[in-house]
Amino acid sequence: MRYSLFVAFLFVFLAGSADGLFGWFFSKGCGRKKGNIYKPNMIGCFKDSSRRVLEGGRTWNNHMTVNQCRRRCEKENSRFYGLEAGNECFCGNCIRSKVKKPIRECRVKCKGSRAACGGPWRILIYRNRRYRKTPFIPKKGLLGCYVDRRYRTLGGAFRRSNHMTIIKCVDFCKKRKFRFAGVESATECYCGNALRYKKKRANSQCNMPCYGYKKQACGGRWRIAIYKTGIKNGNRCGRHRKCHRNGRCVNGDCRCKKGYTGDGVRLCYKTCTCTASGDPHYRTYDGSMIHFMGVCKYTLTKVKNSRSNIFNVEVKNEYHGRNKRVSYTRLVDVKLGKTTIRLHKRHHVYINGLRTYLPYTKAGKFRIFRSGCKVKVIAETKEGPATVTWDGHSSVSVTIPRPLGKRMTGLCGNCNGRRDDYRTKYGVDMSKKPNRYSLIGNSFTVKDDTDQIHKHCKAYEVENKCTPLLRKKALDRKACGYLNPAKKEESPFKDCMLESPSTSKKMFDNCLFDFCYYYDDPAQRKTSVCQSVSGFADFCGSMGITAKWRDESFCPLPCGENMVYDAEMSGCPASCVDPNSEKQCDQPPTEGCRCKDGFVLSDNKCVKKEKCGCKGADSKYYPLGTTLTSSDCTIVQQCKLEGGTIEFKTILERPACGENQACLVSNGCPSCVCKPGYIQNGKSGCIKENPDCKDQKADISCSSANGKKKVCTVPKARTVVHVRSTSKDCKYGLTYGLSADGIWVSLGCGGTFSVCYIPVPEDPPAECVTHDDPRGQKYRGTMATTESGYTCQKWSSQSPHQHTLLKTETHNYCRNPDNEPGVWCYTTNPKKRWDFCSVPVCPGPQTPGTPSIECLGADDPKGLKYNGLVNKTKSGKKCQAWGKQRPHSHSFQRLADQGNFCRNPDSEAAPWCYTTSSGTRWELCDIPDCGQCEIKQERSRNCKIIYKVSGKCFFESSAISNCKFKANLGAYRNGVTEASVVIADKVHILKEGGSLRTCAEFEMKNDVLTIVEDTCKQSCRPPIPPTK
Repeated sequence: MRYSLFVAFLFVFLAGSADGLFGWFFSKGCGRKKGNIYKPNMIGCFKDSSRRVLEGGRTWNNHMTVNQCRRRCEKENSRFYGLEAGNECFCGNCIRSKVKKPIRECRVKCKGSRAACGGPWRILIYRNRRYRKTPFIPKKGLLGCYVDRRYRTLGGAFRRSNHMTIIKCVDFCKKRKFRFAGVESATECYCGNALRYKKKRANSQCNMPCYGYKKQACGGRWRIAIYKTGIKNGNRCGRHRKCHRNGRCVNGDCRCKKGYTGDGVRLCYKTCTCTASGDPHYRTYDGSMIHFMGVCKYTLTKVKNSRSNIFNVEVKNEYHGRNKRVSYTRLVDVKLGKTTIRLHKRHHVYINGLRTYLPYTKAGKFRIFRSGCKVKVIAETKEGPATVTWDGHSSVSVTIPRPLGKRMTGLCGNCNGRRDDYRTKYGVDMSKKPNRYSLIGNSFTVKDDTDQIHKHCKAYEVENKCTPLLRKKALDRKACGYLNPAKKEESPFKDCMLESPSTSKKMFDNCLFDFCYYYDDPAQRKTSVCQSVSGFADFCGSMGITAKWRDESFCPLPCGENMVYDAEMSGCPASCVDPNSEKQCDQPPTEGCRCKDGFVLSDNKCVKKEKCGCKGADSKYYPLGTTLTSSDCTIVQQCKLEGGTIEFKTILERPACGENQACLVSNGCPSCVCKPGYIQNGKSGCIKENPDCKDQKADISCSSANGKKKVCTVPKARTVVHVRSTSKDCKYGLTYGLSADGIWVSLGCGGTFSVCYIPVPEDPPAECVTHDDPRGQKYRGTMATTESGYTCQKWSSQSPHQHTLLKTETHNYCRNPDNEPGVWCYTTNPKKRWDFCSVPVCPGPQTPGTPSIECLGADDPKGLKYNGLVNKTKSGKKCQAWGKQRPHSHSFQRLADQGNFCRNPDSEAAPWCYTTSSGTRWELCDIPDCGQCEIKQERSRNCKIIYKVSGKCFFESSAISNCKFKANLGAYRNGVTEASVVIADKVHILKEGGSLRTCAEFEMKNDVLTIVEDTCKQSCRPPIPPTK
């Protein structure tokens, strides 16, 4: 009784305690370490969200404690502080959500102590006892509290001091003739003549105590309190002392004037810009639009009549989505002399085929670097720098010095100030042709040396599908509304539209065209709209005008790890190669994904400075973990971090390239590839691309449906010796190869193939009449005795019987020259002039010229077309003739001429037959699968022919061979390939390592059956039992 009361008491205690066993097990923190609640000044546990309960910003580290968070918020003079998820700290002056949660949901242990630090989306909030309510933000000269960003609101001089006060900051900026001074984060002072950002916030968000005077507020985290200095005529533009003579000051930033390009401070030069965006729409240097949808490679722009490739830009297009009439830019080739720079998808860069990691500079020639979400190539020419900008997806722009413009040609036209760019490569004016775009584009087709070549390069005009209803839908803000000139006052691109109204109108029309064309494909429609707006943003950026147009619901730009989106970041982001590039940047601001504080760019990723990569022997940069292959392909090194040191370590040493191979650049790095005239055999080594054919040649067509493997038989071929395809889409050994008396193709490979084959020897005359020749008029056998036993007289003889038929034939074989009911002959008996011969009917369904197929091909897996000679079931039962009704009656009378061979007249899983066993009506037959069968034949001087058979296939001796055998290879349940060899109706199973010697030699090794046939032998000898 006492024991029962104790158990009941314990159960009630544990169930009622939030910290008890049941509370622990069923709470949301099951399996998570719990911390102790620090109760002084605690307000409670609240539900958090992406909007955040406390508005003062977040900090986090893996050593977080309650006191650490409290000290941070006391320093910022925040009214509240809160902890979340064990390692996050928030400060704020108001609790924006009042949704309270049980305290047990905020008991995740702090990373740096045993106390509780909130939970997942649960914030444990405390009151700051040291919060000061006194208003210590001076009102004199105050403009207000503003949002600050990485690209600063005040872009002039800067100072940081642990003794900072408002007066010190104002005096500092006043001495430097700036109109405004701003204090931020208690220690920082910024100066400027204009506000780049004008997002105002409540003064309470700028209440962090100054380090130099605790009773005054010096801004907050990313909040700047801005004061007037009293200077009325500042002679600066933001952080710059003076703009370029061809620039102007706009919102505290220097911008080049219209028609000029540069950073607005150091450089502003006259330029011409051509863009290709959308699907694609080409805007020429002089502002004309060309809508061209080709899918091959074309000259975008190049210096005319230049043999040395001073500056040549080519673009390769591809199809997007389901529509095969519309294309997008796939990659860009920039050719500078003997150097080819390929800008590929995902911002991958290749120089003369070698993968190159950014940034990269070739002194005095060119430089390649990331600028926001784009890759820029700046090439030096005599007339000035020429810039190619690629977004890594489908948009490209080219900006050239205006003096170079008159010498240019290509889809971009020339830059002569006249809109006369509707001309072909040969200068023919197409402006009045209805199909002018396709005529112009097709004329600039160049040789395609990429990895995606199309057979047909011709492009066609695409109609505009816009209707009044679709156009109305396209004017929505989530579509082309931002580009609508009629609504420019509501657009973030207002300044750009005012600067270039004609181009703005044309790019708006391009967006409408794409929206309407892809309206029935929502995913592609959304992509094309974003590309159109992004293309217009790039155009504006080339004039130094940036705009924040993206948000979470409209064309968000996904950023990688350790990156954040910035609508106006530096055009020269810090990298491992040049961490200080932002200080000497000559590029205008741009949008993109910038690295978080403490990180720099390593090619296309953001890493900490201590995780930067290596410098190779070729002076190029290699990120951590990448490999470098030597020029002779024998040594592979990897950039590794070992023992605190980052350097290249050899990870692989291999022999030199084999015979008929050379070490050349392939897929971005040096590798052993076949020499000209040779092709890879799919496994190792190289074979001749067009070897001499000593046997028969033929061209056959073969293609794989939906990428599936297919076997195509070569007519009259006994063995195919070699096969070659002229298509670059087909790779020998990978997507096509040999298959006994045919070839196999897969993975989209198809077309015409050149084959060399050993022909099937002519069959000896059949000693029977075929089903299509019941009278025997085509009979050419050697029967010379009649059905009554008389010997036939020679047809050339006139004794003992004279005649007029077949006088030139010197034999005495039975024939039917006069269409008798059957074959006959004149006899040698004087009393018997002629008599019929008893020639049997051929047993099989075959007709002359139609050989039987003893395996099931990939195009006929059920064997519906099977016409082979297998007449036993899987269990070995003999098949009943289709023309008989005993022992089993059936309705397949139409197969009466098929003998007793396995067939599949009713689409069963495989060929079958009725059996001669009364206990088993019917059963499936065991027909091998043709599969991917490789058969190689070698001849030797000692009368031997060697066959090497591999794969899953059926192989049979030739008709002229003295040794008659059948071999069937297949992979069994245990995964081991076995060979079944049939000689004289006896089956021999050869497993791995097994061999058999009879009239031919058989050996099974490494999944290959080697057959050695001695053609000098005239007879067979008894077989030696197989080993194993």
